[in-house]
Amino acid sequence: MKLWPRLAAKQFQNLEADPSKARILKDVRNTLGKMETNLRHPSLNTHLRFLIRCHFAISIDCY
Repeated sequence: MKLWPRLAAKQFQNLEADPSKARILKDVRNTLGKMETNLRHPSLNTHLRFLIRCHFAISIDCY
């Protein structure tokens, strides 16, 4: 059984290879670690975010 789909593995390798994305890599590793131990961890909840672009408010879910 594959643990990582090919696209996810490629994106993770790209994060590891790019030093400018070290903070994003740290956050991804942190999130994956929390998902391994407790899927109901409070920091894994989604939050409603608002983007204001061209004078319109757009609601999106951030994971």
